[in-house]
Amino acid sequence: MSFFSGDQLSEYHRLKQKVAERTSHLSAVLDNLNREYNEQKDLYDALYRRKNEIESSLKRKETELNENKKRLQKLLEYIDSSNRAITEQRETEKAIREEVELATRRIDEINAELETVVCQLGEAKVERHESSRAAKKQELIENLKRLFPGVVSSTIY
Repeated sequence: MSFFSGDQLSEYHRLKQKVAERTSHLSAVLDNLNREYNEQKDLYDALYRRKNEIESSLKRKETELNENKKRLQKLLEYIDSSNRAITEQRETEKAIREEVELATRRIDEINAELETVVCQLGEAKVERHESSRAAKKQELIENLKRLFPGVVSSTIY
């Protein structure tokens, strides 16, 4: 016994066929949408990872930039202090050079004075030697006068 009449059974089979076609079509659409969803999800995940990598890289680059700015500031300060030190060294060099020039002039003056004194000392030695010779000669003449009192007039000076 059948619950459906002939028309109802054929309607049932027609509807069943229609539902099967519709289900097959919707299943294909669902598979297609699932595939697109998975592709989009994979693309989204890849883009999200890439975004995180870029943000991480950006943070590293910002840190490097800040460190390089600090390093640059320190280098500029070092250059500035080095330039000041060079200026001070040049001033010191100039002062020392002037002192050396003054000392050289003073040495030349002292050498000239020393030369004068040495010359005067040499002249004094000659005078002392001549004076000593004259004194010995005088003493010798005195001795001869004493020994030979009558010969005084024939002595040659």
